[in-house]
Amino acid sequence: MIVFFNTKFTDFQHPELLSIGLVNADGEECYAELDLGSPAGQEAWSRSSEFVCTGGVLHQWDIVSGCSENSDGEMGAKVGRWIQALHQASQEPVEIAYGSDTDVMLLKSALRSAGVVEALEKIATFVDISSEISSSEADAAMEAFFASLSILGIRRHHALADAAALMTGYATVRGTPTIRTFEF
Repeated sequence: MIVFFNTKFTDFQHPELLSIGLVNADGEECYAELDLGSPAGQEAWSRSSEFVCTGGVLHQWDIVSGCSENSDGEMGAKVGRWIQALHQASQEPVEIAYGSDTDVMLLKSALRSAGVVEALEKIATFVDISSEISSSEADAAMEAFFASLSILGIRRHHALADAAALMTGYATVRGTPTIRTFEF
């Protein structure tokens, strides 16, 4: 089983996790975002780049209801439970696909904060798909996917939308179209 994920974070110089989205081709998804009203959220927001604050990242907060967490540890715990549930349901190892090393660093940090890294290392591995999605064919598929999201009120630079776009680009390159459309 392969899961695609993306994160949003404060800035590139000193990235701190703000949100994480994960999806798979069976239509299962997991999303968590830092509660910007929490002390950790207020601090992270104050350290966020201008792009994060004004370029469409934080403007998409609270679109997915019930997903606010008070810390990266809480986000990591939620993601860890979700991955473990996928593994238990399928009895297959879980491949966690990513396109950015920063995303992996932030996810591993959140999982470490939640105390679930060791348990997940037994059932999941990280897979770098950046070279596979670095093509005009993948780019076109991802752009078409983003265009289809406009009616849903969610768009590029939302971790869940970007994770689904990664899956779309990967599936296009592999010749295995995605199974579902996303309704977030």
